[in-house]
Amino acid sequence: RSSDLALSILGLLLTLAFLPIIKCRGINRDPLLNSTHIIVNFCINLLLSLVAFLTIRPAASCSEGACTASALFLHYFLLTTFLWTLMEGISMYRRSEER
Repeated sequence: RSSDLALSILGLLLTLAFLPIIKCRGINRDPLLNSTHIIVNFCINLLLSLVAFLTIRPAASCSEGACTASALFLHYFLLTTFLWTLMEGISMYRRSEER
């Protein structure tokens, strides 16, 4: 439903708004624990995928080309979401090994 997607978009926007505040206040001073850029990129990617899903979904039922384009965008955003999750996992593993 569109209302559920809107809540997800709101949550991602709040996350993106509060991450710089947390970084500026020095709550996360340890450089080994600083993966803010990965989280920001992950949130931006999720935000773009939700917006693409909301905007492309009505157009996808119009023609075969629009359906193909929407599938391409959604597959791209899903792939990049998995890759940012992998990057965060690698970052967490490296931080745990360096301690």
